[in-house]
Amino acid sequence: MKMTDKTLIRLLSLLLCVLMTVGALAGCANGKDDTTDTGNDTSAVGTEQETEAPDPFKTLDTPDVSFNNKTFRVLSIEHDSLYTAMDVPGLSSEPVNNAIYERNRMIEDKFDFKFRNETDIWQNTSATLERQVQAGATSVDDGYDIVMLICREAYSATLKNYLRNYEDLAYIDLNKEYYFDEINKQFSIGGKNFFAYGAESINALGQANCLCFNKGIATDRAFGDLYEMVNNKSWTYEKMFTMAANAATDKDGDGKLTLGTDVMGFIGDFDLTIPAVWVSAGENIIEKDEDDLPFMACYSSDRFYEVTQAGLDAFASNWSSVFTANDDKTDVFSANKAMFYCGCVCHLSYLKSMPDDYGVVPFPMYDESQGEYHSRLVDGWVHCVPTTCTDTDMTSIIMQALAYYSFKTVYDVYYENALTAKYVRDVQSVDMLKLILSTLSVDLGDTVWYAKIRAPLVDKIVQDKGTTSISSTIKSYRRIIQGLCKDAETFAETGSVKSK
Repeated sequence: MKMTDKTLIRLLSLLLCVLMTVGALAGCANGKDDTTDTGNDTSAVGTEQETEAPDPFKTLDTPDVSFNNKTFRVLSIEHDSLYTAMDVPGLSSEPVNNAIYERNRMIEDKFDFKFRNETDIWQNTSATLERQVQAGATSVDDGYDIVMLICREAYSATLKNYLRNYEDLAYIDLNKEYYFDEINKQFSIGGKNFFAYGAESINALGQANCLCFNKGIATDRAFGDLYEMVNNKSWTYEKMFTMAANAATDKDGDGKLTLGTDVMGFIGDFDLTIPAVWVSAGENIIEKDEDDLPFMACYSSDRFYEVTQAGLDAFASNWSSVFTANDDKTDVFSANKAMFYCGCVCHLSYLKSMPDDYGVVPFPMYDESQGEYHSRLVDGWVHCVPTTCTDTDMTSIIMQALAYYSFKTVYDVYYENALTAKYVRDVQSVDMLKLILSTLSVDLGDTVWYAKIRAPLVDKIVQDKGTTSISSTIKSYRRIIQGLCKDAETFAETGSVKSK
Protein backbone atom coordinates (compact mmCIF):
# COMPACT_ATOMS: atom_id res chain seq x y z
CA MET A 1 0.00 0.00 0.00
CA LYS A 2 1.60 3.19 -1.17
CA MET A 3 1.34 6.51 0.67
CA THR A 4 -0.74 9.21 -1.02
CA ASP A 5 0.57 12.74 -1.47
CA LYS A 6 -1.99 13.81 1.15
CA THR A 7 -0.56 11.46 3.75
CA LEU A 8 3.02 12.38 2.92
CA ILE A 9 2.27 16.09 3.33
CA ARG A 10 0.60 15.42 6.69
CA LEU A 11 3.53 13.45 8.03
CA LEU A 12 6.14 15.88 6.79
CA SER A 13 4.16 18.76 8.27
CA LEU A 14 4.17 16.96 11.60
CA LEU A 15 7.89 16.39 11.50
CA LEU A 16 8.54 20.00 10.49
CA CYS A 17 6.69 21.00 13.65
CA VAL A 18 8.99 18.66 15.54
CA LEU A 19 12.10 20.41 14.25
CA MET A 20 10.64 23.74 15.32
CA THR A 21 10.02 22.23 18.76
CA VAL A 22 13.63 21.06 18.95
CA GLY A 23 14.82 24.63 18.52
CA ALA A 24 12.51 25.85 21.26
CA LEU A 25 13.61 23.13 23.66
CA ALA A 26 17.25 23.86 22.93
CA GLY A 27 16.69 27.43 24.02
CA CYS A 28 15.11 26.27 27.27
CA ALA A 29 18.03 23.94 27.89
CA ASN A 30 20.37 26.92 27.74
CA GLY A 31 18.32 28.88 30.22
CA LYS A 32 16.72 30.98 27.51
CA ASP A 33 13.21 31.38 26.22
CA ASP A 34 11.54 33.18 23.35
CA THR A 35 10.21 36.10 25.38
CA THR A 36 11.94 39.23 26.59
CA ASP A 37 11.76 40.20 30.25
CA THR A 38 10.29 43.69 30.26
CA GLY A 39 10.04 44.03 34.03
CA ASN A 40 7.37 46.60 34.90
CA ASP A 41 7.44 48.25 31.48
CA THR A 42 3.81 47.69 30.53
CA SER A 43 4.38 49.51 27.26
CA ALA A 44 6.28 46.47 25.99
CA VAL A 45 3.10 44.38 26.01
CA GLY A 46 -0.08 46.38 25.80
CA THR A 47 -3.32 45.10 27.24
CA GLU A 48 -4.78 44.90 23.74
CA GLN A 49 -2.22 42.15 22.98
CA GLU A 50 -3.08 40.05 25.99
CA THR A 51 -4.96 36.86 25.10
CA GLU A 52 -6.18 33.85 26.97
CA ALA A 53 -4.14 30.67 26.85
CA PRO A 54 -5.03 28.69 23.72
CA ASP A 55 -7.45 25.82 24.21
CA PRO A 56 -5.62 22.65 23.13
CA PHE A 57 -8.98 21.05 22.37
CA LYS A 58 -10.13 23.89 20.13
CA THR A 59 -9.92 21.76 17.01
CA LEU A 60 -10.96 18.48 18.64
CA ASP A 61 -14.24 17.75 16.92
CA THR A 62 -16.08 15.98 19.77
CA PRO A 63 -18.96 16.99 22.07
CA ASP A 64 -18.13 18.94 25.21
CA VAL A 65 -19.49 16.40 27.67
CA SER A 66 -18.85 15.07 31.17
CA PHE A 67 -18.66 11.35 31.92
CA ASN A 68 -19.29 11.94 35.62
CA ASN A 69 -16.09 10.38 36.94
CA LYS A 70 -16.63 7.06 35.19
CA THR A 71 -13.72 4.65 34.82
CA PHE A 72 -12.37 3.85 31.36
CA ARG A 73 -10.67 0.47 31.52
CA VAL A 74 -7.83 -0.28 29.09
CA LEU A 75 -5.77 -3.43 28.53
CA SER A 76 -2.40 -2.60 26.99
CA ILE A 77 0.68 -4.72 26.43
CA GLU A 78 4.03 -4.65 28.17
CA HIS A 79 7.05 -3.55 26.13
CA ASP A 80 10.34 -2.02 27.20
CA SER A 81 10.93 0.44 24.37
CA LEU A 82 7.83 0.85 22.19
CA TYR A 83 5.60 2.92 24.51
CA THR A 84 2.63 0.59 24.21
CA ALA A 85 0.94 1.32 27.56
CA MET A 86 -2.00 3.70 27.35
CA ASP A 87 -1.16 5.28 30.71
CA VAL A 88 1.78 5.58 33.10
CA PRO A 89 1.74 5.79 36.91
CA GLY A 90 3.35 9.21 37.24
CA LEU A 91 5.99 11.68 36.16
CA SER A 92 9.59 10.57 35.84
CA SER A 93 12.88 11.61 34.26
CA GLU A 94 11.75 10.12 30.93
CA PRO A 95 10.22 12.78 28.63
CA VAL A 96 7.95 10.48 26.63
CA ASN A 97 6.57 8.98 29.84
CA ASN A 98 5.78 12.50 31.06
CA ALA A 99 4.13 13.51 27.78
CA ILE A 100 1.85 10.47 27.97
CA TYR A 101 1.05 11.18 31.61
CA GLU A 102 0.20 14.84 30.97
CA ARG A 103 -1.84 13.97 27.86
CA ASN A 104 -4.00 11.59 29.86
CA ARG A 105 -4.55 13.91 32.80
CA MET A 106 -5.63 16.63 30.41
CA ILE A 107 -8.14 14.33 28.69
CA GLU A 108 -9.45 13.12 32.04
CA ASP A 109 -9.98 16.71 33.20
CA LYS A 110 -11.65 17.66 29.95
CA PHE A 111 -14.21 14.86 30.00
CA ASP A 112 -14.38 14.04 33.73
CA PHE A 113 -13.42 10.35 33.80
CA LYS A 114 -10.51 8.20 34.96
CA PHE A 115 -8.27 5.84 33.01
CA ARG A 116 -7.64 2.43 34.51
CA ASN A 117 -4.73 1.03 32.52
CA GLU A 118 -3.69 -2.59 32.95
CA THR A 119 -0.96 -4.40 31.06
CA ASP A 120 -0.16 -7.95 30.04
CA ILE A 121 2.21 -9.63 27.61
CA TRP A 122 1.00 -9.36 24.03
CA GLN A 123 0.53 -13.12 23.69
CA ASN A 124 -2.29 -12.98 26.29
CA THR A 125 -4.41 -10.02 25.25
CA SER A 126 -6.15 -11.76 22.35
CA ALA A 127 -7.34 -14.57 24.62
CA THR A 128 -8.52 -12.00 27.17
CA LEU A 129 -10.58 -10.27 24.50
CA GLU A 130 -12.07 -13.59 23.38
CA ARG A 131 -13.08 -14.53 26.92
CA GLN A 132 -14.63 -11.11 27.45
CA VAL A 133 -16.71 -11.24 24.27
CA GLN A 134 -17.84 -14.81 24.77
CA ALA A 135 -18.84 -14.03 28.35
CA GLY A 136 -20.71 -10.92 27.24
CA ALA A 137 -18.92 -8.79 29.83
CA THR A 138 -20.01 -5.17 29.74
CA SER A 139 -19.33 -3.66 33.16
CA VAL A 140 -16.06 -1.93 33.91
CA ASP A 141 -15.28 -4.54 36.53
CA ASP A 142 -15.82 -7.43 34.14
CA GLY A 143 -14.50 -6.12 30.85
CA TYR A 144 -12.21 -3.67 29.12
CA ASP A 145 -13.41 -0.71 27.07
CA ILE A 146 -10.46 -1.12 24.70
CA VAL A 147 -7.93 -3.93 24.32
CA MET A 148 -4.52 -3.74 22.62
CA LEU A 149 -3.79 -6.41 20.01
CA ILE A 150 -1.01 -7.00 17.52
CA CYS A 151 -2.39 -6.16 14.08
CA ARG A 152 -2.61 -9.77 12.86
CA GLU A 153 -4.67 -10.75 15.90
CA ALA A 154 -6.83 -7.65 15.49
CA TYR A 155 -7.61 -8.78 11.94
CA SER A 156 -8.42 -12.29 13.16
CA ALA A 157 -10.62 -10.85 15.91
CA THR A 158 -12.44 -8.85 13.24
CA LEU A 159 -13.32 -11.99 11.30
CA LYS A 160 -14.56 -13.57 14.55
CA ASN A 161 -16.92 -10.61 15.13
CA TYR A 162 -15.10 -9.63 18.33
CA LEU A 163 -14.52 -5.98 17.37
CA ARG A 164 -16.78 -3.00 16.87
CA ASN A 165 -17.17 -1.60 13.39
CA TYR A 166 -15.84 1.97 13.40
CA GLU A 167 -19.15 3.02 11.89
CA ASP A 168 -20.52 2.38 15.41
CA LEU A 169 -17.96 4.77 16.90
CA ALA A 170 -19.62 8.03 16.01
CA TYR A 171 -16.90 10.44 17.12
CA ILE A 172 -13.89 8.79 15.48
CA ASP A 173 -13.02 10.41 12.18
CA LEU A 174 -10.30 8.45 10.38
CA ASN A 175 -9.94 11.26 7.85
CA LYS A 176 -8.33 13.49 10.46
CA GLU A 177 -4.61 14.15 10.18
CA TYR A 178 -3.90 12.30 13.40
CA TYR A 179 -4.72 8.90 11.90
CA PHE A 180 -2.47 6.86 9.60
CA ASP A 181 -5.00 6.89 6.81
CA GLU A 182 -3.12 4.87 4.18
CA ILE A 183 -2.15 2.16 6.66
CA ASN A 184 -5.69 2.01 8.00
CA LYS A 185 -7.07 1.67 4.48
CA GLN A 186 -4.96 -1.42 4.00
CA PHE A 187 -6.48 -3.03 7.10
CA SER A 188 -10.07 -2.17 6.17
CA ILE A 189 -12.42 -4.82 4.77
CA GLY A 190 -14.97 -3.79 2.17
CA GLY A 191 -14.52 -0.15 3.11
CA LYS A 192 -15.03 -0.72 6.83
CA ASN A 193 -12.48 -0.46 9.64
CA PHE A 194 -12.64 -2.54 12.79
CA PHE A 195 -9.33 -1.26 14.14
CA ALA A 196 -7.17 1.70 13.19
CA TYR A 197 -3.85 3.31 13.98
CA GLY A 198 -4.10 6.76 15.46
CA ALA A 199 -1.34 9.04 16.67
CA GLU A 200 -1.43 7.36 20.08
CA SER A 201 -0.05 4.23 18.37
CA ILE A 202 3.52 5.51 18.49
CA ASN A 203 4.71 1.92 18.78
CA ALA A 204 4.08 1.53 15.04
CA LEU A 205 6.70 4.17 14.22
CA GLY A 206 9.31 2.18 16.11
CA GLN A 207 8.51 -0.88 14.02
CA ALA A 208 9.48 0.51 10.64
CA ASN A 209 12.40 -1.11 8.83
CA CYS A 210 15.54 0.99 8.52
CA LEU A 211 19.10 0.38 7.37
CA CYS A 212 22.18 1.42 9.37
CA PHE A 213 25.59 1.84 7.75
CA ASN A 214 29.08 2.15 9.22
CA LYS A 215 30.43 5.58 8.29
CA GLY A 216 34.05 4.63 8.86
CA ILE A 217 33.90 1.68 6.49
CA ALA A 218 32.02 3.77 3.92
CA THR A 219 34.73 6.45 4.07
CA ASP A 220 37.63 3.99 3.95
CA ARG A 221 36.13 2.29 0.90
CA ALA A 222 35.25 5.59 -0.79
CA PHE A 223 31.62 4.58 -1.25
CA GLY A 224 30.48 8.18 -1.57
CA ASP A 225 27.67 10.03 0.19
CA LEU A 226 24.82 7.60 0.89
CA TYR A 227 22.56 10.44 2.03
CA GLU A 228 23.01 12.19 -1.30
CA MET A 229 22.19 8.96 -3.11
CA VAL A 230 18.95 8.67 -1.15
CA ASN A 231 18.04 12.28 -1.80
CA ASN A 232 18.71 12.17 -5.53
CA LYS A 233 16.90 8.82 -5.76
CA SER A 234 19.87 6.81 -6.95
CA TRP A 235 19.96 4.61 -3.83
CA THR A 236 19.25 1.13 -5.25
CA TYR A 237 19.66 -2.58 -4.50
CA GLU A 238 22.63 -2.72 -6.87
CA LYS A 239 24.52 0.00 -5.02
CA MET A 240 23.79 -1.50 -1.60
CA PHE A 241 24.83 -5.00 -2.62
CA THR A 242 27.98 -3.74 -4.40
CA MET A 243 29.03 -1.81 -1.31
CA ALA A 244 28.31 -4.80 0.91
CA ALA A 245 30.45 -7.08 -1.22
CA ASN A 246 33.33 -4.58 -1.35
CA ALA A 247 33.21 -3.91 2.39
CA ALA A 248 33.49 -7.57 3.42
CA THR A 249 36.96 -8.34 4.83
CA ASP A 250 38.55 -11.60 5.97
CA LYS A 251 40.24 -10.15 9.05
CA ASP A 252 41.77 -13.38 10.35
CA GLY A 253 42.92 -14.59 6.94
CA ASP A 254 41.35 -18.05 7.20
CA GLY A 255 39.81 -17.81 3.74
CA LYS A 256 36.22 -17.42 4.90
CA LEU A 257 33.98 -14.76 6.41
CA THR A 258 32.82 -15.43 9.96
CA LEU A 259 30.12 -13.39 11.69
CA GLY A 260 31.56 -11.61 14.71
CA THR A 261 35.16 -12.14 13.65
CA ASP A 262 35.47 -10.71 10.16
CA VAL A 263 33.80 -7.69 8.58
CA MET A 264 30.52 -8.68 6.95
CA GLY A 265 28.94 -6.68 4.19
CA PHE A 266 25.37 -7.05 5.37
CA ILE A 267 23.80 -8.37 8.58
CA GLY A 268 20.23 -8.60 9.76
CA ASP A 269 17.59 -10.99 10.98
CA PHE A 270 16.02 -12.91 8.08
CA ASP A 271 12.47 -12.21 9.26
CA LEU A 272 13.12 -8.47 9.14
CA THR A 273 15.25 -8.40 6.01
CA ILE A 274 13.69 -10.75 3.46
CA PRO A 275 10.18 -9.20 3.43
CA ALA A 276 11.79 -5.74 3.28
CA VAL A 277 13.15 -6.73 -0.14
CA TRP A 278 9.80 -6.93 -1.88
CA VAL A 279 8.08 -4.21 0.18
CA SER A 280 10.88 -1.68 -0.45
CA ALA A 281 10.54 -2.43 -4.16
CA GLY A 282 6.88 -1.43 -4.01
CA GLU A 283 5.62 -4.99 -4.35
CA ASN A 284 3.13 -6.85 -2.15
CA ILE A 285 2.00 -10.42 -1.81
CA ILE A 286 -1.54 -9.12 -1.27
CA GLU A 287 -3.14 -5.88 -2.45
CA LYS A 288 -6.68 -4.50 -2.47
CA ASP A 289 -9.13 -4.35 -5.39
CA GLU A 290 -11.65 -1.66 -6.30
CA ASP A 291 -14.07 -3.10 -3.75
CA ASP A 292 -11.47 -2.81 -0.97
CA LEU A 293 -11.05 -6.58 -0.83
CA PRO A 294 -7.69 -8.38 -0.72
CA PHE A 295 -6.36 -10.44 -3.62
CA MET A 296 -3.11 -12.28 -4.42
CA ALA A 297 -1.28 -9.57 -6.37
CA CYS A 298 2.10 -11.28 -6.55
CA TYR A 299 0.90 -14.38 -8.42
CA SER A 300 1.01 -12.75 -11.83
CA SER A 301 3.63 -10.10 -11.02
CA ASP A 302 6.88 -10.85 -12.80
CA ARG A 303 8.45 -7.89 -11.04
CA PHE A 304 7.64 -9.34 -7.61
CA TYR A 305 9.54 -12.50 -8.46
CA GLU A 306 12.38 -10.59 -10.11
CA VAL A 307 13.11 -8.22 -7.24
CA THR A 308 12.67 -10.82 -4.50
CA GLN A 309 14.87 -13.36 -6.27
CA ALA A 310 17.55 -10.70 -6.77
CA GLY A 311 17.52 -10.01 -3.04
CA LEU A 312 17.70 -13.69 -2.11
CA ASP A 313 20.55 -14.34 -4.52
CA ALA A 314 22.52 -11.45 -3.01
CA PHE A 315 21.86 -12.45 0.60
CA ALA A 316 23.08 -15.97 -0.19
CA SER A 317 26.55 -14.48 -0.80
CA ASN A 318 29.32 -15.07 1.73
CA TRP A 319 29.33 -11.39 2.72
CA SER A 320 25.79 -11.66 4.16
CA SER A 321 24.59 -13.10 7.47
CA VAL A 322 20.86 -12.99 6.67
CA PHE A 323 20.67 -16.80 6.62
CA THR A 324 22.85 -17.15 9.75
CA ALA A 325 21.12 -17.56 13.09
CA ASN A 326 22.49 -15.05 15.59
CA ASP A 327 20.71 -12.98 18.20
CA ASP A 328 23.52 -10.48 18.71
CA LYS A 329 23.76 -8.81 15.31
CA THR A 330 23.43 -5.33 16.81
CA ASP A 331 26.53 -6.11 18.89
CA VAL A 332 28.33 -7.22 15.74
CA PHE A 333 27.45 -3.96 13.99
CA SER A 334 28.42 -1.90 17.06
CA ALA A 335 31.84 -3.57 17.00
CA ASN A 336 32.50 -2.35 13.42
CA LYS A 337 32.11 -5.88 12.06
CA ALA A 338 29.57 -5.02 9.35
CA MET A 339 28.93 -2.37 6.72
CA PHE A 340 25.11 -2.59 6.79
CA TYR A 341 22.67 -3.65 9.49
CA CYS A 342 18.97 -4.04 8.73
CA GLY A 343 16.66 -3.62 11.73
CA CYS A 344 13.79 -1.46 12.92
CA VAL A 345 13.72 2.14 14.11
CA CYS A 346 13.28 0.93 17.69
CA HIS A 347 16.55 -1.05 17.37
CA LEU A 348 18.49 2.20 17.07
CA SER A 349 18.36 2.37 20.85
CA TYR A 350 20.69 -0.63 20.97
CA LEU A 351 23.32 1.33 19.04
CA LYS A 352 23.45 4.43 21.25
CA SER A 353 26.70 3.25 22.87
CA MET A 354 28.39 2.34 19.59
CA PRO A 355 31.84 4.00 19.80
CA ASP A 356 32.17 4.61 16.06
CA ASP A 357 29.87 6.60 13.86
CA TYR A 358 26.93 5.22 11.92
CA GLY A 359 24.17 6.64 9.75
CA VAL A 360 20.60 5.67 8.92
CA VAL A 361 19.02 5.35 5.48
CA PRO A 362 15.84 3.71 4.15
CA PHE A 363 15.95 0.32 2.50
CA PRO A 364 16.79 1.10 -1.15
CA MET A 365 14.67 1.08 -4.28
CA TYR A 366 15.04 -1.86 -6.63
CA ASP A 367 16.23 0.45 -9.40
CA GLU A 368 16.07 4.15 -10.24
CA SER A 369 13.02 3.71 -12.47
CA GLN A 370 11.04 2.92 -9.30
CA GLY A 371 11.16 6.61 -8.42
CA GLU A 372 10.06 6.41 -4.77
CA TYR A 373 10.95 4.66 -1.52
CA HIS A 374 8.74 2.28 0.43
CA SER A 375 9.51 1.59 4.07
CA ARG A 376 8.13 -1.62 5.50
CA LEU A 377 5.95 -1.45 8.61
CA VAL A 378 6.94 -4.70 10.29
CA ASP A 379 4.13 -4.86 12.80
CA GLY A 380 2.21 -2.76 15.25
CA TRP A 381 -0.09 -2.99 18.25
CA VAL A 382 -3.39 -1.18 18.16
CA HIS A 383 -6.19 -0.55 20.65
CA CYS A 384 -9.44 -2.24 19.63
CA VAL A 385 -13.02 -1.84 20.81
CA PRO A 386 -14.72 -5.12 21.83
CA THR A 387 -18.25 -5.80 20.62
CA THR A 388 -19.26 -5.90 24.30
CA CYS A 389 -18.66 -2.14 24.51
CA THR A 390 -22.04 -0.52 25.10
CA ASP A 391 -21.06 3.11 25.63
CA THR A 392 -19.70 3.68 22.14
CA ASP A 393 -20.07 7.44 22.42
CA MET A 394 -17.78 7.65 25.44
CA THR A 395 -15.30 5.23 23.90
CA SER A 396 -15.13 7.01 20.57
CA ILE A 397 -14.78 10.45 22.18
CA ILE A 398 -11.89 9.27 24.37
CA MET A 399 -10.14 7.48 21.50
CA GLN A 400 -10.49 10.52 19.27
CA ALA A 401 -9.05 12.71 22.03
CA LEU A 402 -6.13 10.31 22.53
CA ALA A 403 -5.26 10.38 18.84
CA TYR A 404 -5.65 14.15 18.58
CA TYR A 405 -3.64 15.10 21.63
CA SER A 406 -0.93 12.51 20.93
CA PHE A 407 -0.49 14.14 17.55
CA LYS A 408 -0.28 17.58 19.15
CA THR A 409 2.13 16.78 21.98
CA VAL A 410 3.43 13.25 22.47
CA TYR A 411 4.81 12.89 18.94
CA ASP A 412 7.03 15.92 19.32
CA VAL A 413 8.60 14.52 22.47
CA TYR A 414 8.81 10.97 21.12
CA TYR A 415 10.46 12.01 17.90
CA GLU A 416 12.98 14.32 19.53
CA ASN A 417 13.88 12.22 22.57
CA ALA A 418 13.28 8.62 21.55
CA LEU A 419 14.54 8.90 18.00
CA THR A 420 16.69 11.88 17.14
CA ALA A 421 18.34 13.17 20.29
CA LYS A 422 19.20 9.75 21.71
CA TYR A 423 19.65 7.37 18.84
CA VAL A 424 21.08 9.04 15.72
CA ARG A 425 24.27 11.01 15.29
CA ASP A 426 23.68 13.60 12.56
CA VAL A 427 21.03 15.81 11.03
CA GLN A 428 21.09 13.78 7.82
CA SER A 429 19.95 10.71 9.73
CA VAL A 430 17.13 12.79 11.19
CA ASP A 431 16.07 13.59 7.64
CA MET A 432 16.30 9.90 6.76
CA LEU A 433 14.02 9.02 9.68
CA LYS A 434 11.55 11.58 8.40
CA LEU A 435 11.67 9.94 4.99
CA ILE A 436 11.26 6.44 6.42
CA LEU A 437 8.28 7.40 8.58
CA SER A 438 6.62 9.24 5.69
CA THR A 439 6.87 6.26 3.32
CA LEU A 440 5.46 3.47 5.50
CA SER A 441 3.99 0.58 3.54
CA VAL A 442 2.00 -2.48 4.61
CA ASP A 443 1.54 -5.87 2.95
CA LEU A 444 -1.29 -7.96 4.41
CA GLY A 445 0.61 -11.12 3.47
CA ASP A 446 3.49 -9.89 5.63
CA THR A 447 1.45 -8.64 8.59
CA VAL A 448 -2.06 -9.88 9.34
CA TRP A 449 -1.45 -13.23 7.66
CA TYR A 450 2.04 -13.57 9.07
CA ALA A 451 1.41 -17.07 10.48
CA LYS A 452 0.03 -18.54 7.27
CA ILE A 453 2.04 -16.69 4.63
CA ARG A 454 5.11 -14.73 5.67
CA ALA A 455 6.41 -17.03 8.41
CA PRO A 456 6.30 -20.32 6.44
CA LEU A 457 7.49 -18.60 3.27
CA VAL A 458 10.49 -17.02 4.96
CA ASP A 459 11.23 -20.23 6.88
CA LYS A 460 11.33 -22.13 3.58
CA ILE A 461 13.69 -19.55 2.09
CA VAL A 462 16.03 -19.74 5.08
CA GLN A 463 15.91 -23.53 5.12
CA ASP A 464 17.09 -23.54 1.51
CA LYS A 465 19.78 -20.93 2.29
CA GLY A 466 18.46 -18.56 -0.34
CA THR A 467 18.55 -21.06 -3.19
CA THR A 468 14.76 -21.18 -3.24
CA SER A 469 13.03 -20.31 -6.50
CA ILE A 470 10.78 -17.59 -5.18
CA SER A 471 8.40 -18.01 -8.12
CA SER A 472 7.68 -21.69 -7.50
CA THR A 473 7.63 -21.23 -3.73
CA ILE A 474 5.13 -18.37 -3.67
CA LYS A 475 2.93 -20.12 -6.22
CA SER A 476 2.78 -23.15 -3.93
CA TYR A 477 0.93 -20.91 -1.45
CA ARG A 478 -1.68 -19.87 -4.00
CA ARG A 479 -4.53 -21.93 -2.56
CA ILE A 480 -3.81 -20.80 1.01
CA ILE A 481 -3.60 -17.14 0.03
CA GLN A 482 -6.73 -17.27 -2.08
CA GLY A 483 -8.58 -18.94 0.80
CA LEU A 484 -7.58 -16.19 3.21
CA CYS A 485 -8.67 -13.52 0.75
CA LYS A 486 -11.97 -15.35 0.27
CA ASP A 487 -12.55 -15.28 4.03
CA ALA A 488 -12.24 -11.49 4.02
CA GLU A 489 -14.59 -11.30 1.04
CA THR A 490 -17.15 -13.52 2.79
CA PHE A 491 -16.94 -11.39 5.92
CA ALA A 492 -17.48 -8.21 3.89
CA GLU A 493 -20.54 -9.72 2.21
CA THR A 494 -22.17 -11.51 5.14
CA GLY A 495 -20.53 -10.18 8.31
CA SER A 496 -19.48 -13.67 9.28
CA VAL A 497 -16.80 -16.25 8.66
CA LYS A 498 -17.68 -19.70 9.97
CA SER A 499 -14.49 -20.71 11.77
CA LYS A 500 -11.24 -18.77 12.02
